[in-house]
Amino acid sequence: MCLAVTPNAVGISLIMKNSPETEEGRFDDEKQVPVTITRAFELGKTVITQQQWIEVMETTPWKAADEVADEDEDAEPEGDN
Repeated sequence: MCLAVTPNAVGISLIMKNSPETEEGRFDDEKQVPVTITRAFELGKTVITQQQWIEVMETTPWKAADEVADEDEDAEPEGDN
């Protein structure tokens, strides 16, 4: 299956990661840091659904709770237990 996804080119560049200090609702620990994109790539212009992902990739990575990093390491994995 092929999806019609419009790509956006992302070139080699320097970007700032995290929220600017002026952003409403920003936390104090969100310091901006420079990040260098060292290789150009394409990024889809729109989001895709999980069903579209399954049809193309034939995987469901969001179901592998033991392989997904969670900010709260003590939290129980979601899913059918």
